[in-house]
Amino acid sequence: MEAEKVIAYTCQGCGSRGVNPSKTKKGNYLCPECGNQVEASEKRVVPKKKDK
Repeated sequence: MEAEKVIAYTCQGCGSRGVNPSKTKKGNYLCPECGNQVEASEKRVVPKKKDK
């Protein structure tokens, strides 16, 4: 299985956190809660193997 890419974000305005925020036409990410611009970082999620 390969790692899945997700965009993790933290909102500066309301402090909510999550993944895959909506993107504006300018390429900025917006908070789904309050609509402020968020600080986003790309993360890789590696599925856990069940054999160990």
